Amino acid sequence: MIEVKLIETKETYPLRIEILRNGKARDFQFVGDHNVNTFHIGAICDGVCNGIATCIQKENEKVDDKNAYQLRGMAVKTDKQNSGIGKLIVDKTIEILQERNCKTVWCNAREHAAGFYEKMGFIRIGERFQIPKVGPHYLMYKRIDSNFPN
Repeated sequence: MIEVKLIETKETYPLRIEILRNGKARDFQFVGDHNVNTFHIGAICDGVCNGIATCIQKENEKVDDKNAYQLRGMAVKTDKQNSGIGKLIVDKTIEILQERNCKTVWCNAREHAAGFYEKMGFIRIGERFQIPKVGPHYLMYKRIDSNFPN
């Protein structure tokens, strides 16, 4: 059984380093990690964290919502990818954001993950862009207001 729950910032670091930074410890802490409105989610199975995400309250000029949150640092252990953990994490994130009256969540999706986010109802904005030392990304967003059809 997988339990998807709020976790501490430091609990995200091992998967950030392993999955998002290819085992290198550079830039694994995010600006905003410790902000009062930031939260972190972990997918725990048998005491092991198999997936993570961070949500930081942050406006984006291309997303029309002053109370928008950025979904950042989402990662699932390599041997657990395509198992539904990512979906569980996004679903829990949206549940928490709706409780906070957030209407929009956005992310800078890695090119290879854009299809996953599209399946979750996210929409691409603009062209592919590069994040130095990380690779190609797309800006994507999802309306999560219960009054807005997805």
